[in-house]
Amino acid sequence: MTRYHIETGETAGFTTYTLFDEVFTAAAALVPELGGNCVSLTTSARGPGGTPACEPLLCVLPPADLRELMESPFHAGIPVLFPFPNRVRDGAYVWNGRALKMQRSLDKGWDRSAHQAIHGLAGDQAWKAVRSECTAESAALTLEFDTGLHADVLEQYPFRCSVQVCWRLSDGELGMEIAIANKEAEAIPIGFGIHPWFPTQLRPGVMTIDQAQAVPAASRANLEVTVPCAAVWQLQDLMPTGRVLALADAADATDLRAFTPLDGRTFDTVYTRVSARDAGGASTARIRDLESGLELYVAAAEPFREWVVYAPTQRNVICLEPYTCVTDAINLQPRGIDAGLIALEAGSEWRSSIRIGLSAVE
Repeated sequence: MTRYHIETGETAGFTTYTLFDEVFTAAAALVPELGGNCVSLTTSARGPGGTPACEPLLCVLPPADLRELMESPFHAGIPVLFPFPNRVRDGAYVWNGRALKMQRSLDKGWDRSAHQAIHGLAGDQAWKAVRSECTAESAALTLEFDTGLHADVLEQYPFRCSVQVCWRLSDGELGMEIAIANKEAEAIPIGFGIHPWFPTQLRPGVMTIDQAQAVPAASRANLEVTVPCAAVWQLQDLMPTGRVLALADAADATDLRAFTPLDGRTFDTVYTRVSARDAGGASTARIRDLESGLELYVAAAEPFREWVVYAPTQRNVICLEPYTCVTDAINLQPRGIDAGLIALEAGSEWRSSIRIGLSAVE
């Protein structure tokens, strides 16, 4: 068996593709039929010398049963959020003078708290596996979502475009290479994000969802989080008012530019104004387990500019979500607010990338 390989199987009636890296004992499971979701990731931490530094662990939390994602597609794995991340107020927007409504999305009732259209239109759609590749450096599978093949999507978002995500496993790290192509003769509105679900403990040998969820509440004090952003969007009922607040002026927001204990804190916060990028232009959010000495990172290339941190108390999870735009950007941008909405020109293509990995703290 080669180091990098891909296996095809079936789970709960769904076709699964699993990318393997035998050196890092890493496995990333993809289900095209369920929104192109990467439903789980196990891997070992990378040590200072670039070699595995611990036993593997479950880093991305799967659902207990894949069928759960049919009814609630955004609550496990790494859901892809397109053509907008987070919410759109009342599921309504205007583009080039045309008033549009995402009534089908609203009728699904996914956003029980704010009653808005949430997390786009691709999460419960069937994607297509279009290309696979295994080399000496990686295992990769490209999944595609073409809006023109889905009448219910075109009814709500009448713009033909294709989204390709190449999921690549290399040296224990999971990458996403994203390409969105506009097939219309006019500019179209797009936003992109992901909603990965991580455990609140990073412990070698924890390999099942039940083990990951059996975490004492007190252990949250051993988990620290950092996000390199200098401001937050002011929210009212989870929707942005249009104001951006410096962290010093936001009484209900936590400054995460330095590692901060999760402890008893809860988050449903939209951070912005990235304050640090690496030489390649990526900003990186991290969680660190003080007891195990392991650190999980999400690195998002430009133009990703918002980070949502979601950490409820009723589940042992934390989500670090890179977005290209803020919640409800399609309605904020016409008001003259820099919300990050991308107008993708006719016949053009947009590209970016995200990386998720585990490292040992030096």
